[in-house]
Order: sequence, then structure tokens, then C-alpha cells
Amino acid sequence: MGFQQILLVIIVVLIVGSAVAVGFEMFLRQDLSANRSACGADLQLFLTQIQQIYKMPEHLGGYSGNLANADAAEMAARIGWGDEHPLKNANGSFQISIFAEENYVEIKGIGHAEHKETRPALHGRISFPEGLIDLRQTSMPGVEDFADIDLLSP
Repeated sequence: MGFQQILLVIIVVLIVGSAVAVGFEMFLRQDLSANRSACGADLQLFLTQIQQIYKMPEHLGGYSGNLANADAAEMAARIGWGDEHPLKNANGSFQISIFAEENYVEIKGIGHAEHKETRPALHGRISFPEGLIDLRQTSMPGVEDFADIDLLSP
């Protein structure tokens, strides 16, 4: 009788342990996915704010439709980042790059969540004067720097 009880306890411990391990793995995957989505929403908001600043007249603090004299740190401050460039918020880190000759602005983002050495990576571009926004997001292994991200190349 005692042997059956010990065997039953061992089986229950194995089942509970397996369930906890599977649940923890699912939580980490969901955390990565949720962080990627939150960073995507942040990036979309930032690109929309840049579009507004681009169209706004200079005497109101905008660029009057001209990126020729735009500076990334100044643009970051104008959309509410303050002096922080790159910006770090609860979701990730973001960096603005201005390509005045090609008439577009890019923002790259790296999420804070990490699972199996994979982190959310985001790349957004707004092209002027149309204001077209292209935003790509994925989870990439080994992402440590904004230079590691290039999701918009042909």
C-alpha cells in the first residue's frame, strides 16, 4: 500500500512540474509578443507626431514641409522625448534618423522583453511629402544595437 502512494506522489509531482514549465514558457512567449505590439504602437505614434511636426509652420515650431535643416535630437525633443535621444520608455528604446535628401525619417526600436536571446525589433519610415508610413516589426535573435535592425531594405 505504501509503495502505491509513493508512486502516486511521484507521478503527481511530475505532472505538476511539467504543467508549471509549460505555463512559464507560454508566459515568456506571450510577454515577448505583447512587448512587440506595445513597441509597434509607440512607433506608430512617434511617426504620426513627426508627420504633424513636418506639416506644421516654422513659426509654430514645425518644419513647414522641409527636412533640410532638421536634426534628429531636435526632432525628438519636438515630439515630446525631451533631451532623451535615443528614447527609453517602459516598452523599449527608440532612435530617430533623418534622411533629408531622400525626404524621409526613420525610427528604429528595440523592445525590452527577451526570450531565448530574441528581442522585439521594429523599423518604421515616414516618407514625405506624402506622409506614407511603413512599419515592420519582428522578433530577432541577438539584437543589441539599432544598427542591427534593417527591416525596410528591398
